[in-house]
Amino acid sequence: MAERDNIQQFLSYCHGLCNESRFIITSFPNAEIPAVEKVAHQLYAVRTIIHGLDDPYLSEAQVEAMLDQVDDLLRQLEDFLETPPPPDALGALPTSWIWRGRACSMT
Repeated sequence: MAERDNIQQFLSYCHGLCNESRFIITSFPNAEIPAVEKVAHQLYAVRTIIHGLDDPYLSEAQVEAMLDQVDDLLRQLEDFLETPPPPDALGALPTSWIWRGRACSMT
């Protein structure tokens, strides 16, 4: 029974990590590189562990679905890391577009 509890805790951790990954992905292009790298490393570790799971309560289809989800998140994170946004996009705006420290749209 304790082994099942450990797997349940791991799956719960994975769920939270996937949610954190989705949040970071929705923050592109404003995500910080270290945060993206950290969550990507954690997802690689999760992927390795999922491959080694031997739980009679998880079907092969469920394991494959988890791996597909992790792979999709990793692909998006890796794409961002390969081509990050310019370092300071706001600093590149003309001074006339800056008002009280905020970028303003031209109307």
